Amino acid sequence: MIGLDYCPKLRWPLDVQNVNIQNISCLVLRDPFGLAERVAAVPAELGPLLSLFDGSRSIRSILVEHASWGLTETLLCGIVRGLKELRYLDDAETQQVFDELRKNYNKESLRPPALAGRGYPDDPVRLTKLIEQFLHEAACPAVEAEAQGRIKAIVSPHIDYARGWQAYAAAYRALEAAALPDIVFIFGTAHAGGSTPFHLARKDFALPTGVLRCACDVVDAVAQRYGEGDSFRDELLHRQEHSIELQLPFLLHRFAAEKLPHIVPVLVGSFHHFVQARVQPVDDERVGAFVWAAAQTILDAAASHRRVLLIASVDLAHTGRHFGDIQQTTDEDLRIIAGRDKELLALLCRSDEAGLISHIMDDQDRRRVCGYPALYTMLAIMKCAGWTPEGKVLDYRQAIDKENDCNVTFASAYWTC
Repeated sequence: MIGLDYCPKLRWPLDVQNVNIQNISCLVLRDPFGLAERVAAVPAELGPLLSLFDGSRSIRSILVEHASWGLTETLLCGIVRGLKELRYLDDAETQQVFDELRKNYNKESLRPPALAGRGYPDDPVRLTKLIEQFLHEAACPAVEAEAQGRIKAIVSPHIDYARGWQAYAAAYRALEAAALPDIVFIFGTAHAGGSTPFHLARKDFALPTGVLRCACDVVDAVAQRYGEGDSFRDELLHRQEHSIELQLPFLLHRFAAEKLPHIVPVLVGSFHHFVQARVQPVDDERVGAFVWAAAQTILDAAASHRRVLLIASVDLAHTGRHFGDIQQTTDEDLRIIAGRDKELLALLCRSDEAGLISHIMDDQDRRRVCGYPALYTMLAIMKCAGWTPEGKVLDYRQAIDKENDCNVTFASAYWTC
C-alpha cells in the first residue's frame, strides 16, 4: 500500500532513453539487470518529476512543493504505484528479489544467451546462415599481407546486427588471417555501471550454436592479482549485458571448424570521473592494478605457449535527442562527429591510450563515446605487456535515425605486432 508518506526512490543504474512512441516523446526506462522484466514509459514532460524520486521526498511533500505544476495525488500515486509494481523503485521488497537473483546467478556456471530470439535468431541453423550471409556480403578491405598471422587484437561494434553487420563482418573477416588463439580476452562496455571499474565472469557463455568455455584459470589469475572482491562483486552485470554476447556468434563461427578458444569476459565501467578530473585512468590505483594484473597474466600465458587475442566490443558516438541532446542533429553535426571520430581512430591505430583519453577530455565526452573505457583498457594492457601494436581501421559507419534523432557511430579495426 502506497501512502502519502511513502518516499519513492528510483533504482539505479537504469537505462533511460528518449523515444518517440506514436508521435509522443517518452522516457523509456529499462533495467540492465533484468529484475524489471518490462520497460516503463512515461511522457518526457514528466522527466523533472522522476528526478524527484530520490528517496528524500515523500509523496506528500512532492505534492505540496510542486502544486504549481498542476500535479494531482491521483496522477502521482499512479506513477509511483506503476513503477513499484514493475520493480523500478528501490525498496525493501525489490532489494530482496534482487539479492535472490544475484545469489542464484552467482551459483551458475553457465551464462544463458540473453539476446537469442531478440538480437539474433534462436535457431542454430538460421543463426549460422545469418553470420555466413554477413561475412559473404560485406564489402571488407583485405588484410595486408604482412598482417597474416600477426593480428593480436581487434575492435568490433556492439550495435545491433541490423545496423552494424558490415562492421562486424569486417572485423571477423580480418580474423581469418589471425593465428588460432588459445585465449580470447573480450572487453565489453558495462552499460549498467557498477561499484567497481572492471567486472570479470567465471562462467561459460551459451549460444544457440554452441558454448564458449571460460578460461577459468586465466580469469582466476587476473582476479588473484587484482582482488577477488573487486573482480566479481558485480558479476551479475554480465547476465543481461549485450556488448560481449554480440561478439560470440561471430567468434564461435570463426573458430568452430578448428579449435574453439576459451574466453575471458571483462566488462569495463564508466571512466567519466577521470574525464571530469582530467587524470589518466591508469594512474588510479584500481585501474592501474587491473591493467597490470591482466598484462602479467597474458605474459604468463605466452610463457606457457598459449596465444592470446584481445577484442574490444565498443561503439563510438551516441548523439541526438534520443540520448539527451537538446538540439536536433544536423548534417553539419554529423560531418563534425565523423571528423572527431576519425581523430579518435587515428589515436587508436597509434595505440595511444593517453591521447585517447585526452581526446575525450577535450570536449568532456560530448559525443558520449561509450566504448572509450574498454578501448583505453585494452591499449593500456598491450603497452604494459610490452607489445608494440600497430592498428589499421577496417570500417567506419554512422547509423542515423532522423525520425527519433538517434545517431550511433562505430568502427572495426585490427592491431598487429
